[in-house]
Amino acid sequence: MAVWRENRSVAKLLVAASLLCGHGLVRAAEPCPPASRLPQLTLDDVVDSAVPIYDRWQVVWDDVPFSDVQVAQLAGDGLLVDELDSGMRNRGGWVYFGMVAGAVGTALSSTGWVLYGQNQLSQGITLPLAFGGLGIGVAGVLLVTETIQRAAEPYMAPTPRHRLSRAQARRLVAAVNERLFGDICKSWREASEASQPLGAKLRVQ
Repeated sequence: MAVWRENRSVAKLLVAASLLCGHGLVRAAEPCPPASRLPQLTLDDVVDSAVPIYDRWQVVWDDVPFSDVQVAQLAGDGLLVDELDSGMRNRGGWVYFGMVAGAVGTALSSTGWVLYGQNQLSQGITLPLAFGGLGIGVAGVLLVTETIQRAAEPYMAPTPRHRLSRAQARRLVAAVNERLFGDICKSWREASEASQPLGAKLRVQ
């Protein structure tokens, strides 16, 4: 009787072990594509660009560049997106100031040259007025163009000058790739489980 009970216990252990092994094998057999076969963002150097770029490194996917804002949005970093958007939100005041400076500089320069041509004032006054106004006008135009370009750069791909540091970009790229792998692998597993026979599904459960 004792031997029979002992054999029964051993049989139970063997059955439990086989079920656990079968369960593990079913889990291990569930397919999930390797990371090398999935779409991934990378940091690469751009050699040929349609626009002039100062920062050669770019975030790309299959040779398609992504802007700083796109990378931050894909990573779900809302604070960084707001920080990148601040330049676009604040550009209006600087553009207005640059246009006013350009108009004032043009008026001063014109006045200086007119007075210089009429010889009504000393050249020590008219020439500085003419050249100073010209400099103010040029500075205003440059301020407008630089403000517009700098505000638009985070939205351009490839990005001429990054607002993100390379370390920040590397962190965002890792976050995006991890999320992509998790989502694709989850969908892959669900599709695999849906196509499994009923017996395999019961063993998995």
